[in-house]
Amino acid sequence: MKRVTCSQCGVTVPMNDTFRLDEAVLCSACLERRCPPNQSLEDLQQEMREQLDPTICAECGQDNGVLDLPQIVGVPICDECGEKLRRFRYPEWVKVAMGVVLALTVVSFVRSAPYYRGHVAWRKATEAFVEWRFEDAANYSAAASEHVPDYAPFQKLAQFYRGAYLLQIEDKPKEALELILGVQKFYLEDRLVQAYVIWAEQYIAYQDKDYALFLKKAKAKMKLYPRDWLFAAQVASGHAYIYAATGDQRQKAECRKAIREASKLAPQDAPAVAEYYQRIEHRLDTREIISGEEFRERFPDGYKKEGQ
Repeated sequence: MKRVTCSQCGVTVPMNDTFRLDEAVLCSACLERRCPPNQSLEDLQQEMREQLDPTICAECGQDNGVLDLPQIVGVPICDECGEKLRRFRYPEWVKVAMGVVLALTVVSFVRSAPYYRGHVAWRKATEAFVEWRFEDAANYSAAASEHVPDYAPFQKLAQFYRGAYLLQIEDKPKEALELILGVQKFYLEDRLVQAYVIWAEQYIAYQDKDYALFLKKAKAKMKLYPRDWLFAAQVASGHAYIYAATGDQRQKAECRKAIREASKLAPQDAPAVAEYYQRIEHRLDTREIISGEEFRERFPDGYKKEGQ
């Protein structure tokens, strides 16, 4: 761990707990005194940057003594964490969000104390989103936009994460779609935003019992993220919906084929994966369409076909 001395109070503190204000190095307490929340550093023509200790792993916090660690996109990462990051099979769209987190950890240039607070909330929002904590992501991103109300990226992030929360937690795809479409106008080429637009449209199709459209939207997501197991499994789910509604044996056969393809991408021994496939199997066996909540109430220990 590297320790540095605060230019103002003279206290020696860990480097990760300090900030550079122009040429001065300040501890967090002195930064608060120099930069109260309502004071703009732009007016003073000052620049503030969060300091990053190159000897501390940003992932696990391991202290490498006086030796600098190797870096991934500019962030110090120990060998063990670096190997985990390289090997772990995040869904592709999660990797996009994770890249944003790492980039924000490095690019912590700020123009005012409120801007810095917005930056911290932004980073927490993205970390929460990566972990599927959609309510936390929505709340943190709203805080970021409140700290810096005139900064467009914070505003759009708050709008996007609020839409994701409405879609994933509140089951309100129409409201979610309206918010996410507003974000898409500014980020037309962003695949993650495109995927969430399609996801909301897909959910609306499910609510309307338009299972052919559900399947069409599931395939559209697969084109954006062909290595994502959940999107692949939703293609299988779409075929199962159509089979349950029509009894068309071709759809059942296509569902089985899609399940095999999705299984090649799925993480091993993940409870969510097992439950998703069990819901599809139940649909194929019974031609009954029920919600995930009802499925879990009926089969708290998982679904097995009678006689198995």
